[in-house]
Amino acid sequence: MRAPHAIAAALLALAAAGGLTGPLLPGELEPAHARPVAAARAPATAAAAGAEVGLARGAAPQPTALDLRPGDVREASFAFEARLALGEVEALATTLAGRLIVTCHAAGAHEVLLGQRWEVTDLALVGQDDVAPDDLARDLGVEVLLRLDRRGRLRSLALPRDASLRARNLVRALVAASGLVLPGAPAARWEAPGFDPTGPCVDAYARVEGADVRRARRFTGVHGHADLRATVAGGARLTVAPDGLPARVVSDEVVSLAGADLRAGVTLRTTTRLERLAARTHDAPRTLASVEAGLSWTLGLLPEAEDAAAGAVTAAPAGEPRDLEPLVALLALALPDAGDLDVSPEAPRLFLELAARLRRDPGAVDRAVDLVRGAALPRGARATLIDALGEAATPAAQRALVALARDPLVGGDLTPNLFLALAEPASPLPEVVATLEAVARSDDPLRAEWATQGLGVLAARADDPGLADRLAAGLEQALGRDARVVDDRVVLEALGNAGRERSTEALLAWARVDDQDLRATAVGALRRLEGPAVDEALHAALDDASHLVRREALSALGARAPTTALGAVAGALVQDPAPEVRLHALEVVVGWLDDAAQAPDEAGVPPHALRALLERAARSDPDPAVREAAAGLLDG
Repeated sequence: MRAPHAIAAALLALAAAGGLTGPLLPGELEPAHARPVAAARAPATAAAAGAEVGLARGAAPQPTALDLRPGDVREASFAFEARLALGEVEALATTLAGRLIVTCHAAGAHEVLLGQRWEVTDLALVGQDDVAPDDLARDLGVEVLLRLDRRGRLRSLALPRDASLRARNLVRALVAASGLVLPGAPAARWEAPGFDPTGPCVDAYARVEGADVRRARRFTGVHGHADLRATVAGGARLTVAPDGLPARVVSDEVVSLAGADLRAGVTLRTTTRLERLAARTHDAPRTLASVEAGLSWTLGLLPEAEDAAAGAVTAAPAGEPRDLEPLVALLALALPDAGDLDVSPEAPRLFLELAARLRRDPGAVDRAVDLVRGAALPRGARATLIDALGEAATPAAQRALVALARDPLVGGDLTPNLFLALAEPASPLPEVVATLEAVARSDDPLRAEWATQGLGVLAARADDPGLADRLAAGLEQALGRDARVVDDRVVLEALGNAGRERSTEALLAWARVDDQDLRATAVGALRRLEGPAVDEALHAALDDASHLVRREALSALGARAPTTALGAVAGALVQDPAPEVRLHALEVVVGWLDDAAQAPDEAGVPPHALRALLERAARSDPDPAVREAAAGLLDG
């Protein structure tokens, strides 16, 4: 049976995520049959979980902030089920159970960094013949990192690129099902922005009895689909532990999608049960993988968890003899407290030290290439070595990266690091440019996409204006070519990164096309360009029918000084009909406030004028999610 385009797209994404995620593609529904994991053991249960964590009903005061310290570990048994139906026909289902392990890696005055590992012991899939259950269960067991504020609001979620897309999306659904935001001050009822892979949402909480609260979710949109509406029936009951995390979750929620293109109802029913086991504290082991994750975190990159059991090198305590070779020792031992946000300023120095070693020692470059090609180190450490080769930027390092780029056995999930590292040198070797151009024209979609992105970055970094313009001209010529495997949106993004004045006319033309996705990408790509025509296009885009275009216009204006763009951003914050666009306007204002705090003499607009915009949104915005977000930004 072939579903209509929109229905099939929604089904595929919902099935993968337990919610609606990512770019949606058309597909076909296959006959359903179950594929359980062989010899799975029953998960642990905790009939007396409330007593184990000290939840005497009605005795404990209401937690209003997370109370966690680095090294704290919380464990729980869990069971989760997601069933997707098209009309009355069940099409896809995922059932899993096992143990959740939550580790506090860092705790600051305003934020905490938590690791979550969902260890699956039972897994059954219906209608998903393309998935190997054992591989999916393994991928789900890799730690993910959550950055939360002290009320438990999710600030960022770092998912391991080593895991499959389906596993990463399923983790998003698990995080959404167990989400809990505290009131900040004792309250019987409160609302907070929620997290759900389906779309932006608001969670309404109400105290029931003792430490129990009810959570009801309301969607304000559907990610990537302005024409769809999502409604929720049912809800969740959560028992709040004294530390502010959920000790028990029992939920039964049905998400229904509606829209003009949906000829039959699309529903996703998810049920979750989570029971806290006894709390314990331990010293988390420091491995090469955990150090690399901490290094990425503190450098402001996307932190990626690694499977520490798969070839990671354990760090010896400071002062003890080290048997590791210099490159590995620097990776594994340089940050004994990599996960602690309080010592994060040390991380950039250590990364630069690694690049300096590669810069001054040709033998270290050869060894780095061997380590990248080998399997002794986890993926994250190999990616860090590639990044360090790009930072080194010596002729030897550039040739090493060219050799890795031409090696058919190197790539896969290292591809983004590899081609962006090739784009690092301000004075690239001719073979670097030739390699990027050749791969960008190749038939390999992943490598061609990242080589295209690399050309844009190289055009921005190159010291030679002639080379920069030649690269930008090549990207402009690639637009609209049907024979290319690279999407035009990728090429537009690359031109935006290049930021060459010669590309202004091409980007303005693409900012007027009928396709809203292409139009939005082109508008966002104008962020580094200047001139009356660019300003006129950005202001016009704020009135575009598509909220995606309006959001990108705000992003581009946010890259400008507030002295020139404040009026337009303030207008969008007050007048734009879409809550998600007004939320993005808040982010732009906060970005300006951060810039003003770092360089007060260059601010141009008084900080109190910017805070006044946040205060107005917190007080008067018609959407509770926007009011809540503005209030939280003011508190932070």
